[in-house]
Amino acid sequence: MNWEQLCRPFSQSEIKQRKGRKGMYFNYVPSDSLVIRLNECGPDKWQFIIKESKEIRDEIIVLGSLTICEITKEGYGSTLIEENKGVGDCFKSASALALVKSASLFGIPCIFHAKPQNQQEQPRQEEREPSPQLPVQTKPGCAECGIELTEKIYNWSMKNLGAALCLRHQRNRGAI
Repeated sequence: MNWEQLCRPFSQSEIKQRKGRKGMYFNYVPSDSLVIRLNECGPDKWQFIIKESKEIRDEIIVLGSLTICEITKEGYGSTLIEENKGVGDCFKSASALALVKSASLFGIPCIFHAKPQNQQEQPRQEEREPSPQLPVQTKPGCAECGIELTEKIYNWSMKNLGAALCLRHQRNRGAI
């Protein structure tokens, strides 16, 4: 598995923006772009399953489990049930969000910070002119626990262990 390939930044054209709750805007990578990225590393190298799903009041909540090369991370996704959207579509949306959240725990840069609408100074991603000279910058995370890694630790871990690991998990593997 090439973790560096998997965790590389997405292009600006792959990053979308949506309005969320409380006037917040979220930049995100759609799940279909994420699946393409996962498949690039080998369709037999990853698996995503829904471990649990529930409907609570007017919300669908899904717990998804993403396994990449025998390492598993879990994440929740949720969506509000809307009148113009069927419950099945809501489960699909919540499942996609669970996949994206789980992938982010591997250090795949697919979730970004949000801003309230009144602080939104730039137009939506789709309305901006492309700026390929400004790639999305994210710090890689430990493949085991998701903790942010320094560039030095990330580079050493990838070179010597073939996986992005924090110092604790490098010790657990007997590498240091």
